Amino acid sequence: MGNTLLRWWPILIFLVGVGGIWIWLDKNRLPPADYTICNNTEVRTLDPAQSEGVPEGRVLWSIFEGLYAHEPRTLEPIPGVAESCDILDDGKRYVFHLRNNARWSDGSLMTAGDFVYSMRRVLHPLTASPYSHELWYIVNADRYTKRELNVDDKVEIELSSNEQLPTDKLLLHKTALHTKNKILKGILREIRKVPDADKKKPNGTPEDDPISEYIVEIDGKPVSFHPTKENSRRYTSLALDFDLVPIRALDDHTLEIVLKHPVPYFLELMAFYPYSPVQRECVEKYGPDWTRPENIVCNGPFRLQHHRFRERIRLVKNEHYWDAASVKLNTVDFLSIEGTSTALNLYLTGQADWIERVPPTVMTELKRLKRPDYNPADYITTSFYRLNVTDKILQNKKLRHALNMAINKQEICETIVRGGQQPARNLVSTVIDNHDPALGPAYDPVAAKKLYEEACDELRAAGETIDTEHPLTLRLQFNNHELHSAVAQFIQAQWQSHLGLRVELNELEWGSYLKNMNTLEYQVSRAGWVADYKDPYAFIGLFAGDSGQNNTGWKNERYDDLLEKIRNEVDVAKRRAMLHDAEVLLMDEMPIIPLYFDMSTGMSRTYVKGLYPNYHDIHPLKYISIDQDEKARVLAEELRQ
Repeated sequence: MGNTLLRWWPILIFLVGVGGIWIWLDKNRLPPADYTICNNTEVRTLDPAQSEGVPEGRVLWSIFEGLYAHEPRTLEPIPGVAESCDILDDGKRYVFHLRNNARWSDGSLMTAGDFVYSMRRVLHPLTASPYSHELWYIVNADRYTKRELNVDDKVEIELSSNEQLPTDKLLLHKTALHTKNKILKGILREIRKVPDADKKKPNGTPEDDPISEYIVEIDGKPVSFHPTKENSRRYTSLALDFDLVPIRALDDHTLEIVLKHPVPYFLELMAFYPYSPVQRECVEKYGPDWTRPENIVCNGPFRLQHHRFRERIRLVKNEHYWDAASVKLNTVDFLSIEGTSTALNLYLTGQADWIERVPPTVMTELKRLKRPDYNPADYITTSFYRLNVTDKILQNKKLRHALNMAINKQEICETIVRGGQQPARNLVSTVIDNHDPALGPAYDPVAAKKLYEEACDELRAAGETIDTEHPLTLRLQFNNHELHSAVAQFIQAQWQSHLGLRVELNELEWGSYLKNMNTLEYQVSRAGWVADYKDPYAFIGLFAGDSGQNNTGWKNERYDDLLEKIRNEVDVAKRRAMLHDAEVLLMDEMPIIPLYFDMSTGMSRTYVKGLYPNYHDIHPLKYISIDQDEKARVLAEELRQ
């Protein structure tokens, strides 16, 4: 850490000018934590299966631990709850050996069954986990999630809660939606299409779009299952029998997972936070409230003590963690700070030890000062805009290309984000070096205008009113953050100047932004993707037609066929060529507009030990400690200045 507050003076002057030094206050002040980080925004959820954002991930990686974890320097997968793993059958069968001393935060022992339950929960159709697709490498996992059924399949039927059946025919189960339902198992004998009597046309007849009635043989007798049909059993979910998905507890401390084909980064996936174990007893006892501080049971190096909405999350050391002796911090705070200026204020005034980003407006000064606590680094992230191709305007491919070509991305990097980011003409991050990028069109406002006019002609021919009084209008959404706002305003001006397009800006808080994106309630949306593992497929697979992270409405049969071949290809050269071909197709179809390859531009006090720059900007709290002597010296000297 630097030694004088005086050297910060140019930055402090700037911050006072934009709003003053903001001090963190609350009505019931907690004692300072050992370590405090600014976590960008309020987390949407602390349920691993439902989470999908970086702010959530930082907390979840701290309170939960999966089969594998991250080495803090290289991010290579290292044993977590699993003490070791045997990889058998040419890379298709994984046998994890769990630690005998792995416990939940309530002191109870963990078992392999906890992972079976948790992965089933991620894959369950009703969970709608945004990351269920990453487990589809497991045999039949995709069929279970997508309810892909064939006659003579073994199935499980989750009944509606008002069903009454003899108890000797039932298995009790609670879905990820926390409703107490009952499960029957049988063999699917017939699928019939039945008009939905509850959906009527204006003339009172049933809608033409039928829904399925399933005839299932149970104990030798046919039983009809349909959500509304008279004389049929009501059901909540009907899916492939999970016994056919090979995620099995061979005993209390041995877990077996069988894949369709070898996946070189499967252990990396097992360190990803959505696949963290959750305690079934806790989830079923408290339902939707199971993640509240007074209820949650976790298994990571820390546990949740307080969660003050839009203020802070306080973690404390988990004394039941299997490796608690290695954990140096006793308390950690995650502050819900959305503004980079506010975060820097907290950092400069000693109220935060780590911040993810600094304001672009002070980056030049930070570089000039050569602060040892500011070290921008490559980040396996691409910033881009999603285009909702189900929107009648954005279905026009020429318009999508015109939007892309009308943006001066170099200027965004040099004048707005300013952290060393590079303009992007493709999706896959440059951090990944085993990929041949497929570059989309470059910035060309003249060609963009020509394409735009052709697109407008086609839209008029399709019935759209576009003229001087009624210019084409698009709504651009982004989550409330000054950087995203500045980029959106720049692009708004570019599209208006180069194309004559009217752009309405829609700034949203994090939860509403995610909801709109997941439900396609937008036209253009700011987005960024931090790859889950260091492979091109972590980006390319994002836009599979059935990906829970696609969120563009774009589905291309040729693209999906390529992805299926990539997943099954073991020849490195052939796989690399197919990844390139897939990105060529993506850039041609343009359901997204790449903007820039991001950098990590955070700051960390030098008295924070065990934090290492890495391409994922992941810093496991388990390895972090505070040099109290250095901290006292640094802060005392700053106060003297």
